[in-house]
Amino acid sequence: MNHESPRQPPRLAHHAGRVCALLWVGLWLSGDAQADPSLTAGACDRGAYKVALDAGHGPTRGGATSARGRPEYAFNTRLAQEALEALHQAGFSSSFLINPDDKELGLTERTTRSAAAGADLFISIHHDSLQEHFLESWTHEGHARLYCDRYSGYSLFVNQSSRYAKASRALAEHLARALKAAGRVPTLHHAEDIEGERRELLDPELGLYRYDGLAMLRTAQSPSLLFEAGVILHRDEEALLDQPEHRATLVSALVTAIEEMCTQAAETTQ
Repeated sequence: MNHESPRQPPRLAHHAGRVCALLWVGLWLSGDAQADPSLTAGACDRGAYKVALDAGHGPTRGGATSARGRPEYAFNTRLAQEALEALHQAGFSSSFLINPDDKELGLTERTTRSAAAGADLFISIHHDSLQEHFLESWTHEGHARLYCDRYSGYSLFVNQSSRYAKASRALAEHLARALKAAGRVPTLHHAEDIEGERRELLDPELGLYRYDGLAMLRTAQSPSLLFEAGVILHRDEEALLDQPEHRATLVSALVTAIEEMCTQAAETTQ
């Protein structure tokens, strides 16, 4: 705050003013300063807490194709960059993108980079596809495209056989609760009894799946998570994911989950 300099008061008023000032400082220290988590003993050190954000797939192997013919990788990189910017704004200044140069990377190379940087969390950002027998055809801008409007929503995958299983699940649960608080809903199609799915559903309310065989989750040297932000073969959800306001709710949920993990890590080291 900026304060104007008062005229020199009488001696008695001067002492009274000092007393008031000291009382105000004391109230501030006992109130606002303590409310600031960065000033609390044992609090999360956001600047040192390092999150590795991985945009799934790559520029030439783009992952799934959306209902309008766009590669998944374009959705992944956009959301990962927005998440990184939000983390930096929230004080997590050491967080970084695994692949800032848009190069093709192998699955284990991603977790190797994360471990080499000493990341506290590894989060791989994806956008979901669907099994072929769910798909129908439509024409968009003169091109035949595949789509399915049956399933939409996010899903979260964790490894439950690694030594980071408990923390990975906690990360996923924090994220799921934040997403649901923002009005997002999970998709449960990965638990369908069909070829290519049959994932173990750990929590249907939270959209949390177990996927121990996934290479990135298996090789991660920190708590890790694969986040499917939405189903891009669902035409309405693809359009929704193009709206900055919608993506902001996903990013905000991700930052909230990371804040909670950082706070828990600080509490365990006290």
